[in-house]
Amino acid sequence: MKRGSFPRIAVAMLLVSGVATAQKSPTTITWYGHAAFRVVTPNEHVLLFDPWILNPFNKNGPQDLEAINKAT
Repeated sequence: MKRGSFPRIAVAMLLVSGVATAQKSPTTITWYGHAAFRVVTPNEHVLLFDPWILNPFNKNGPQDLEAINKAT
């Protein structure tokens, strides 16, 4: 992920949560630590954000990213 992407992600999460006010159920945001978040929209779509999964210190980053096939 390019440098400076985190502010864009934060803005996207705020926009998603703003849309939730017009929906039945609220958008939920779960912080997993550092820069990892899980967003569940009112339509039950799950968005996972971890801009550091491919960081230089995570030697298994490409394999970790490849292993993600479904969020629950």
